[in-house]
Amino acid sequence: MAQDGAGPSPGAGAGAGAGAGADNAGKPAGRKAEPPVSPGMVPTGTIEAETPHGRVLGQVRGEGLAFLGLPYGADTGGARRFLPPAPVEPWSGLRDATRLGDAAPQAIRPRSPLFDYLGLRGAVSEDCLRLNVHTPGLDGERPVMVWLHGGAFAFGTGNSPGYDGGALAARGDVVVVTVNHRLNAFGYLTPETCDPRFAASGMAGMLDLCQALEWVRDAIAGFGGDPDNVTIFGQSGGGAKVAILMAMERAKGLFHRAIIQSPSSGFRVQEPEETRPYAADLARELGLAPGDMAGLQAAPMEDVLDAMGRVLAARGMADRFRPTLDGISLAAHPFHPEAPAISADIPVMIGYAEHEATFHLAADRARREGMTDEDLLARVARFMQVDEDEAAGVIAAYARNHAGASNIDLLADIAGDHLYRLTTIEGGLAKARQGGAPVWLYAFRWESPAAGGILRSPHTAELPFVFGRTDLAARFADDGPRARAYAETTMDTWLRFARHGDPNGGDLPPWTPLSGDERPDTMVFSPDGCAMVPDPAGEDRAEMTRHRRFRPGSAFNFLRL
Repeated sequence: MAQDGAGPSPGAGAGAGAGAGADNAGKPAGRKAEPPVSPGMVPTGTIEAETPHGRVLGQVRGEGLAFLGLPYGADTGGARRFLPPAPVEPWSGLRDATRLGDAAPQAIRPRSPLFDYLGLRGAVSEDCLRLNVHTPGLDGERPVMVWLHGGAFAFGTGNSPGYDGGALAARGDVVVVTVNHRLNAFGYLTPETCDPRFAASGMAGMLDLCQALEWVRDAIAGFGGDPDNVTIFGQSGGGAKVAILMAMERAKGLFHRAIIQSPSSGFRVQEPEETRPYAADLARELGLAPGDMAGLQAAPMEDVLDAMGRVLAARGMADRFRPTLDGISLAAHPFHPEAPAISADIPVMIGYAEHEATFHLAADRARREGMTDEDLLARVARFMQVDEDEAAGVIAAYARNHAGASNIDLLADIAGDHLYRLTTIEGGLAKARQGGAPVWLYAFRWESPAAGGILRSPHTAELPFVFGRTDLAARFADDGPRARAYAETTMDTWLRFARHGDPNGGDLPPWTPLSGDERPDTMVFSPDGCAMVPDPAGEDRAEMTRHRRFRPGSAFNFLRL
């Protein structure tokens, strides 16, 4: 029934899977995972649907209907590698949509059992322009929610069990779409070439997402969705993708609301001069001359992945292959004063988890239990890019604001503000200053009982609650009555926003949007009740603002905090 509103590996970085106990050996590309399954995800029959390209056979499940691995673009391998996406060729007969499609090429990441519900599900290949549709029925005109997965533009998939949209679709009577698209060097290579065919290759992965949204516009009515009521939402790298789409002319009119969750670097993309050296290094690692695009296209996928890992390891960066300001697909950084206000009319929900950086720090037991004052000072100076005197001042200020905090907790609070919270707040305020549609800011609190409580409310904390998958995340989220009730509150808020463009209602206190001034009034979500708070942890924010050197969008190895 519808409710109201209803061991680090190369390429690591922010996003689901980048930390929190990455303590196992990596696996070769193409390994099939054994994902957790929720009872409502088990198929009980099949059903047919129509797309503009042909008929498809999907699953009937306890939670509704699921159509998996639907193609929205052609195979990106071989001569199509690094090029803008090509359209799908129509097919005759009935196409099987009961199995997940391949994820994009990526290094298979080690993962803590706490976060296996966000893991890679299925194989990887360059035939990866696939999406999954979850819908309560094929009739009607339901709001559509399109999920963009996290993973720092380097890894991840819309196939992860934790992103299964069946529970969210059933609760809100909406259609949920999850998308796979090109990542890392396959999706964001800026080569040294004058060949105009590759002028937009530094944005190929984002162009994939534009094409996926065009598929939604053209096909979603056949799955019971309303193409005139589309919300895009994403977390971490996925939140950054949402922000970038809001500055892309090709995406204009393809969505009508946006939810940006823990975006980190989403409001400044890289300049071509920052990314070209990585493309040249990749070519050299493959024994090719920089700019040898035919050679790069012909190299086996596995060889490209291996070479990419060596390039990133040598450079000491985690995710340098990422969207580029190419002047073609993207003309200006999202929400910056010079950016075209093409999304000024798009309402936005934006927010962060209260203790983002614990996700990246919790894996290292030695750091947790034995971080000295000297180690804390050195780490803060390094990632803030300041001298030790300035770093000592920041640490002292945070220690005053958090009496009795351990060194690892101080590091997590400082890093979380530096890498996530300030970026999120700044992006929300910048969007509000554009005028037009309102912007609502939130903070998400879930004090996970896992690992003795050391995670507090980490990066990814909201995901089991947004998707109603606390059963799959039971080791992290507990899945008791308290967690399930909190999931209902969270889902209903996201659903109200998707349906109406305003998250207010239900049991929430009045939620006022940002005014564009410097005070970030914030809805703090908590299982013990939500509250509107003017500038939470404002002393920390003011201190970090005075000292921050990090440019949003800069590459940063999150695993070296």
